[in-house]
Amino acid sequence: TPELKQSYLRELRRTTAPGYSWETRQNALAMLHQVGALNLENVRDLMQATEHHSWQFRKFSRSLLEEVVAKTPEAADWSELASSFSKEKYSYLYQLIEDL
Repeated sequence: TPELKQSYLRELRRTTAPGYSWETRQNALAMLHQVGALNLENVRDLMQATEHHSWQFRKFSRSLLEEVVAKTPEAADWSELASSFSKEKYSYLYQLIEDL
């Protein structure tokens, strides 16, 4: 049913947040990206994950973010989204945006 699909999508979107294990977050981000269902909060979670302590998740997140940015390369929008992240800690993110 459509209601069940929407419920599943809401739950999947919730699992990209930092409170979940990196494996769960990675799977959720990959699935949402695959079906074109990443929302702004998921993108922010992805941006945050580019500096995750797990190198596997950090590498995945950077690669996925590069794909997402390549599809919508409007630098001003990305700068606005990144504004809540410190430039010192998220240097990769800011370099990606500067290269647009």
